[in-house]
Amino acid sequence: MLKKIILLIFVFTTFLSAQQPSRTAIINAVKSNPALLDTPQAKQKMAEAGVDKAQVLDKIENNTKETVTTDKKETTAENDIEDKSEKKKKEEKKKKIVEEDNSNKIVLNSTYINPLKYKSNNKILQELKSKQSTKKSVKLSRYGISFFKNKNNLNPSSLPVPSYYILSSGDVLSIWLYGAVDKKLKLKIDNNGNINLPKIGPINILGKIYSEAEDIIKTTLEKNYTNTKVSVNISKYSTIQVNLVGDVHVPGIYNISALSTVKNLLISAKGVKNSGSIRTVLIKRDNKILASVDFYKLLKDGDEALNIILKSGDIVFIPKVKKIVSISGAVTTPAKFELKNGETLDKLLQYAGGLTYSGSKYGFLVKRYMDNEKLKTFEVDLKQAKNFNLYDGDKVYVYGIDKAHKESIYLYGNIVRPGERAIGAEFSLNKLLTNEIDKLSFKGFFLENTLFSYGLIKRKTKSLDNKIISFNLQEILSSKSDIKLENDDELFIFNKYNSNISPYVSIKGKSVGRSGKYNYYDNIKVKDIINIAGTTPYSKIKLTSYKTDDLMPHISFVDEDYILSPFDEIELFDYYMTNKIETVSIAGAVYLPKKYSLNKNMTISDLIDIAGGFTKKAYVKNILVTRYEIVDDIKQNEIIRVSKDSIDTFILQDEDKITVSSIPSWNDSKSVVINGEIKFPKTYLLSTNLNDKMSLRDLIDIAGGFTKKAFKNYFEVISYKIEDNKRVRVISQISYDDIQNYILKDEDEIKVFGIPNWNERKTVTLKGEVTFPGTYTISRSETIADVIKRAGGFTDEAFIEAAVFTRKSIREIEAKRMRESVSKLKQQVAYVAGSGREAGEVKVDMANMIQVVNTIEEEAKEFKGLGRITIKLSKSMEEFDTSRYNIRLEDKDTLIIPSFIDTISVFGEVLNQNTFVHDSDLYVKDYIQKAGGITQRANEESLYVVYPSGEVEKVSIDCWFGCYDEIAKGSTIMVPMHMKFTSNILFWKDASQVLYQLAITAASLNTIGVF
Repeated sequence: MLKKIILLIFVFTTFLSAQQPSRTAIINAVKSNPALLDTPQAKQKMAEAGVDKAQVLDKIENNTKETVTTDKKETTAENDIEDKSEKKKKEEKKKKIVEEDNSNKIVLNSTYINPLKYKSNNKILQELKSKQSTKKSVKLSRYGISFFKNKNNLNPSSLPVPSYYILSSGDVLSIWLYGAVDKKLKLKIDNNGNINLPKIGPINILGKIYSEAEDIIKTTLEKNYTNTKVSVNISKYSTIQVNLVGDVHVPGIYNISALSTVKNLLISAKGVKNSGSIRTVLIKRDNKILASVDFYKLLKDGDEALNIILKSGDIVFIPKVKKIVSISGAVTTPAKFELKNGETLDKLLQYAGGLTYSGSKYGFLVKRYMDNEKLKTFEVDLKQAKNFNLYDGDKVYVYGIDKAHKESIYLYGNIVRPGERAIGAEFSLNKLLTNEIDKLSFKGFFLENTLFSYGLIKRKTKSLDNKIISFNLQEILSSKSDIKLENDDELFIFNKYNSNISPYVSIKGKSVGRSGKYNYYDNIKVKDIINIAGTTPYSKIKLTSYKTDDLMPHISFVDEDYILSPFDEIELFDYYMTNKIETVSIAGAVYLPKKYSLNKNMTISDLIDIAGGFTKKAYVKNILVTRYEIVDDIKQNEIIRVSKDSIDTFILQDEDKITVSSIPSWNDSKSVVINGEIKFPKTYLLSTNLNDKMSLRDLIDIAGGFTKKAFKNYFEVISYKIEDNKRVRVISQISYDDIQNYILKDEDEIKVFGIPNWNERKTVTLKGEVTFPGTYTISRSETIADVIKRAGGFTDEAFIEAAVFTRKSIREIEAKRMRESVSKLKQQVAYVAGSGREAGEVKVDMANMIQVVNTIEEEAKEFKGLGRITIKLSKSMEEFDTSRYNIRLEDKDTLIIPSFIDTISVFGEVLNQNTFVHDSDLYVKDYIQKAGGITQRANEESLYVVYPSGEVEKVSIDCWFGCYDEIAKGSTIMVPMHMKFTSNILFWKDASQVLYQLAITAASLNTIGVF
C-alpha cells in the first residue's frame, strides 16, 4: 500500500515521462521532499488507504533500513530481470500480501529500531561478515603503459625551435627581412649543408646548432641589407632514421621528425611490451650510451629532462624489466609498478600516491614467490616500509581502517538527529544528553511523545557478547542517576507509541468508498467517518465495540449520531442487499435482449421499446411470458401467450421472462462483402424484401462511408452467376455516379481501392557539411541536386571531392555477392579435398586453402557492404544540375559530405601502418617509405590507392612515370599481401578477389572517415 501511494504521487509529479522508479528511489524522493504528499492525488490515495501524511512519512522511515539490502540486490541484478521474471512475480505477489497485512498494523515512529528483535543465526553471521575488513581482488594494469597508447603524433611546427637543435640536410628555414627591405625567404639545406642566400651565395650551416646558425645568418644578411632586421625560424624539419630494438611491440627502423625524442619514438611504436622496461631506456650514439631515460620522472614528476633530441643513426634499446611489483587496496593509484634496485616498499607507496584517507598504516600484506617452489606472506607496518626490500612478482595489499578502531556510540529512536556521537574517556549518559540539549535545546533534541520513563543501552561485553542496560530517562536528565558510556554503545530512546497503540476506528462494507482505519479523536461520530470515507446508499450501520467490561467485542446497530470509542469497527450494509431490485428479462427477436429493472406498471410494450424494438425476424403474433409464482412454498412457472393487441395492457411482474420468437423458416444467409478503403469493412446482411433493395450507395453508408484514402473514380464488384451448371465469376467496374443505381445481389464482393501512392513515403538522409543536414522526404522525380538545394547547399568546409553517396539496394547486392563468393570458395575446397591431387600440388596448399577460407569467412561475417555509388559533385548547382551524376534518388539513399581531410593513410604490408599529414611534395613511394617501407610478405606489383571519391587506382613502386603523380588529400594507400601457391590457380584467384574486396571496403571506410 505504501508504494502504491508514493508511486501515484510520482506519476502526477516527477515521473510522468520516465520509467517506474525503484522502491528506494521513491522512498528517498519523498523523504527529501515531503511536500509531494500534499498533492490532491496523494491526499485522495491516502484517504482511500486510511492513512495520513505523518503515517506515510513514518512508514517510509521505518522501511528505509529494511530495504537497504533489497535495493542493493535490485541494483546488482538489473541485467538479470528477464531470466528471473517468474521468480520476481512470485516475490512481488508475496511482498504485496505482506505489505497489505502490514497496512493493518500500527505505524511506529520513523527512527524506531527494535533493540530486542530476534535475529536468526544466518542473519547474525551476515552482519558479522559485513563488518570484516577483507582483501578485495582487483585486476591491475601496469603503470605508465597507457601513456604510449596516445594516438597524437609530434607536430614540429607547433613547437619553438630549441637553441641546441643541430641542423641537418633537408631542414627548411624561413627567413624574414623587414625594414628597408621587406622580403620572405624559404631555403632548404642541401646535401652539401648549404643554403643559398640571394645576392650573397651559399653559406654552410650543416651540423651547427640552431642558435649559432641563426647568428651567422642574421649577421650575414644585416651586413648586406642596411637598415634591415632579420628573423629566422625552421618551417620544416628534416626526417631522421633511428633504430628501436629490445622489448617493444614493433622493433625496427623508424623515420621520424628530426625534433623527436624517445617519448615521441615510443608513442609511434605503440609502447613497450609487458616485459620491457620504461625506467632504463638506453640511447646509444656512436657506439656509446648517451643517456638512460627513466619515464617515471615524466609520469610522476613532470620532469622534461628526458627530452633528448634524437639524431639519425641513434639506437634506442628497451631492456627487459627486472622488477614488477603490484600494489592494491587502500592506495590512491593501485597498479603494477616497475622498481629499480634499491627501491623499497616506501618508494612503492610513493609511486602509488600514498594511502587513501581510509587506508590503515598497519599490517600491509606482502605475498612473495620464493625459489619457484613456495609462496610466503609478510606483514609490514608503515614505519618499516623504508627498510623493506621488494622482489620481482611481489604483491602488496593495503587494508582499510576497520570498524573496531572507531570511537563513537550510536543513538536511535525518538530524537531529531539519530546517528553516531563521539565520546571521551570519561563520558556518561547524563553528560551526553545535557551537552546535546545545551546545543540544540530540549525540543531540538527530542521528538514529541518521547517516553521519558524508560530507555535502553545495548553494550558489547569483554567476551564480545551483548547485554542490555535499561534506565529511566527522566532520572538521567535530572542527574538522579547516571551511566558511564563505553565505545560502541547503542542508545535507544522510545516514543510513547512504541509501547502504546495509537487509537483508531475502522470502517468497511461494499457501500464504503475508502474503507480502512481512521484516527480516533474525542467526540468523533459515525457520520464523521462515513462522510470522510465516502459511501453509496446503505441501509444499516453495524458497530463492533471493544469498550466492554470484559473487553469482549459487542455488536449492535446504531445511527449516524452515535459517538464512537477507540478501536470501534463500523460496517455498512449495502442498500440493495436488503432491498431487492425487481427485474424482468426479454429474449429473442429484439435488438437488445437482456435483463432490465422493472418499473412500476411496466407493460410488455414498454419493455420491447426499452429493448430497442422488434427485429425484422420478430414473429409478433406469438409472444410468450414465463411467470414464476410461489405455491405451497414451491417455486412454479406459468407460460402465458400474449397477442400483439394485448402487449400495451399486459402488466409485468418481478422475474417475468418475455420471449419474442422469430418468423418460422426465416433465412438470413444472404449477404454481401465490402472491403478496402471503407471505415467498417466486413460482411453485411442483404435484405430479401423486393420493395427494399440495397444499392451500392446504401452499403457504403452502412459500412461507415469512405476513408480519406479512398479512390472514388470507380469500384470493383465481383458477382457470381450460373452458366451451363457452372458458377462463373463476373468482375465489373462501377463508377461513382452509378453507385446509387447499382443494386446488390447475394454474395457480391465490393472492393474500394486506395489512392495510388498514398502510403508511399520515401526519404533520403544528408549528413556532414551541408547547411541543414537531416532526413528529407522526397518525391519520385527528385534528384541529388534537388535535395542539396533543399538542404541549403554546401558549407565553406565541404570537401565535395570526398562525397559519399550510398544506396540500400546496392549494399544488399554487395552483401549477397560476398556470401556467394565465400560459399563458392568453400565448395572449391570441398571439391579439392574430395578429388585426387593434381600434378605439382603439394600438401601444404590444402592446409593453406582451408586456413584462408576460414579467415575470409570470419571477416565476411562483419561485411555489410558500402552500397557506394561514385559521384562527382560541383560547388555550382547550375553545373551539377546537368551533370550525368545528378541521378534520381531512391528511398533510404544517404549522401555524406565530409569536412576537409588533410591526411594520407598507409595500410597493409608495411612496417608501421599509420596516417600522415598530406604533403604536396610527397608521392606514393614517399608515404610508403614514411611507413617504414614494405614487408617481405608485400605484393609490390599490386599496390593500389583508394581515392576520397571511392575510385581505386593500381600503382607500382618501381615505375618511371605515374608513381610520381601527386596523391589527393584523404586517400588511402593499400599494400596487399602476396599469396604464394603452387596449384589450384582458380581458387587462389577467387580468394585474392574476395580479400581484395574486403580490403577495399576497409580502406574506403578509413578514407571517408564518416561511417
